[in-house]
This record gives sequence, C-alpha cells and structure tokens, in this order.
Amino acid sequence: MAAVWIPAALQNQALASGYAVVDQTSVLATHLAEVVKQHAHELLSRQEVKRLLDRMAESHPKLVEELVQKF
Repeated sequence: MAAVWIPAALQNQALASGYAVVDQTSVLATHLAEVVKQHAHELLSRQEVKRLLDRMAESHPKLVEELVQKF
C-alpha cells in the first residue's frame, strides 16, 4: 500500500479526510515482517532447522519425535 509520512500535527486532519493513519512503529514492524518473509529461506536454511531439531532432541526428545513424525 502506498504511504506518505505526515507530521503528527496533521494526523487529525488526515483522519477527518478519510485517510488511514498508522503509527511509525507499526509501519516499521510491518515492513520488517515482510522483509523476513521474503528472505526466510536465506535466514533459516534446511541445515539450520536440522541443527535446531537435533539440539532440541537432546532436551525434549518426545516433542521432536512427534513433530518429525507428522511431516
């Protein structure tokens, strides 16, 4: 969705004009979430998932066994 930054002083005017006003934190969090989704395969590889499962199996073997059996 296209967006425009506006000064906080114009927030009420923008709302009265029918615009959606979103706080900066929400905008940044949404953008970061989209970047992570687009690059998840680079951030968490198959080898990394296996390594995490192997480590988890040391302390929670039944949990990992149930999870792996379902896939």
